Amino acid sequence: MSDDEPLPFYAPNKPPAPLRQPQPGEEIWRLRKDDRVLTCELRNDERAGAGCDVQFLEGGELLASRRCVGANGARFVAESYRQHLVKTGWTT
Repeated sequence: MSDDEPLPFYAPNKPPAPLRQPQPGEEIWRLRKDDRVLTCELRNDERAGAGCDVQFLEGGELLASRRCVGANGARFVAESYRQHLVKTGWTT
């Protein structure tokens, strides 16, 4: 390797990698209140050793998320939030 050749980890002319397309999660529930729609999705990353993520979205925008050790814990968190929201006026 000569001094003029770039190092293998540095490639200034390399095209950028394509943008990562997000994969939709498993929709657990969907609630409505007036003209607002709130959804809860479960993203299972257990195969990668990262547990499960419970995501709460309004109009496709992430409002909050909670990482759980496993799918059972994530479903418990999702159901707890759903019950609280139904008590405060949200409907299915």
